Amino acid sequence: MRRVSQALGSAQGLAVKEVRIGAARIESDQQSAATLAVEALAKAGYKAHPEADLEEVHANN
Repeated sequence: MRRVSQALGSAQGLAVKEVRIGAARIESDQQSAATLAVEALAKAGYKAHPEADLEEVHANN
């Protein structure tokens, strides 16, 4: 979970609200927040996809 938090925290404009096994909640003023989160996680080696509410991102390694 620490690596996911670090990866999301490295993306400019994202605030990490919660990280748990298989999911993370983020907050951002940017409309592309889900895309930024998925890209940051991919760069760290995780496959991720946004949930329908676009605030929750699920990551699998």
